[in-house]
Amino acid sequence: MKKHISMSVDASHGTTSLLPGLPSAAAWNCDVLQALLVVGYLTTPPRYRGISLSTYWAWLRYGAAISRRDPSLRLRPIWNELDPHQKTILSDDFGLGFPCHYLVEQHGFEDFADTAYLLDSLMAGVVSHAARSKRGPSKTPDLIGVDSLERLHVLECKGSQTSRAALDDALARGISQKSNLNNGSLFTSCMVGGLFIPQDRSTETAQLVFIDPPPDPALQRLQDFGPRVIARAVRRQSFAKALGAAGLWAAAGGVASGRVGPAEADFVRNLKSGELRFNGFSQSKEQTWRKTIEYRSLETDLKNEADRAAFVTRLVIDVPDDVINHVGNLVGRNGQMQLDDLDDWLDERLQRERKTNVRSIHAQYSDNQKLVLRKRKVASAWTMSSSDGNGEAASISVSSGIRLQIERKRFA
Repeated sequence: MKKHISMSVDASHGTTSLLPGLPSAAAWNCDVLQALLVVGYLTTPPRYRGISLSTYWAWLRYGAAISRRDPSLRLRPIWNELDPHQKTILSDDFGLGFPCHYLVEQHGFEDFADTAYLLDSLMAGVVSHAARSKRGPSKTPDLIGVDSLERLHVLECKGSQTSRAALDDALARGISQKSNLNNGSLFTSCMVGGLFIPQDRSTETAQLVFIDPPPDPALQRLQDFGPRVIARAVRRQSFAKALGAAGLWAAAGGVASGRVGPAEADFVRNLKSGELRFNGFSQSKEQTWRKTIEYRSLETDLKNEADRAAFVTRLVIDVPDDVINHVGNLVGRNGQMQLDDLDDWLDERLQRERKTNVRSIHAQYSDNQKLVLRKRKVASAWTMSSSDGNGEAASISVSSGIRLQIERKRFA
């Protein structure tokens, strides 16, 4: 499901810490199903607490919200009737997932960590972030990312369905949140990114916007860790999120916290007969462990009741065999995880799996240029694909090799 989204940079807040190579404007042909998979991965907590929302709901429910007729990203008429709270959740999820999907596809971002979790793990006993507000100006920015060049990036994300002006207001509110973790010598970019997704009756078009307010150095103690330590911590947490997105919550919690409880040690150490089996995985012919989830929905369109149709949404999760073997080997008898070994293994896997692809986008890099087709080489350990020819199936493989595939088809 490819949809047009206009990307732009709002330079009114400065350009000092914008991502190098970010065009001033572009016309992005976004694979929406891939973006929904990114939403699912990013919104998975690295440490499962037993009360998290289902990992799968973000991937499965939003396919029905997107207009199938409009070539640009737009919500269907039926979406206008939903509760405002549900609309807010979609705005937040899309505002997080779509900018990150763009950065992965076009600029080689590979791993993302939730900033609050990362600070807790790196600065335990040094600086407490637990008391920092989860909302408002004192909130930490959403994510710290690392790209294929091992560069660090700070990203605060916003989303709106109201209007482009409402998105601009949300982006401005994100300035102080991004600046809570701004350090020009440590981070290659510090941006606020946002997505405006119009409702059916809107005369506006979908917009992806990045802004860069002036740097405001804070939390200087992060500098003491150095970029390599931070990058490895980001990649480790990203791996935990991917394991959690696959449904391997005990293994994810062990990677995120550095240990598993005594009652879960064997459950994770012997993953093939433990947590994999518990979660319904079976070994496939492709040297992976696979699980399939199916969701059926009856979808309608307020403008054309005859367009009512039943859909089957199928999610396939593949976890490579080498990932399963290595995670099990990391768990000691006391439940302690060998995190240095994990970091080394993740580095080696990245170097082995990273490939360079040519990415194309219609873009301009200065105001006096026109949008023209631009091609650039982007290195990444991610792989993304659209299958079946009609845009109703797509997959992503994150940096650790865990693969998520989604397919939406009419029920026969």
